Amino acid sequence: MGSESFVIATKERLGVKAKGREEIGGEGVYELRESAGPYRGILGRENGGLRVEKGYFLDDND
Repeated sequence: MGSESFVIATKERLGVKAKGREEIGGEGVYELRESAGPYRGILGRENGGLRVEKGYFLDDND
């Protein structure tokens, strides 16, 4: 994080490593951010274990 000029200069120094990143901010505070990727695309089939059908409810009266 830093001023807009600092973030732009850092992006220029990074060169190709900064590809896909953008300057985000306002009110004097800026940062270089990479957009978030989709959750499903990263985990694929591993996400299946998180489905509701595989859960169960506990009895609160115990």
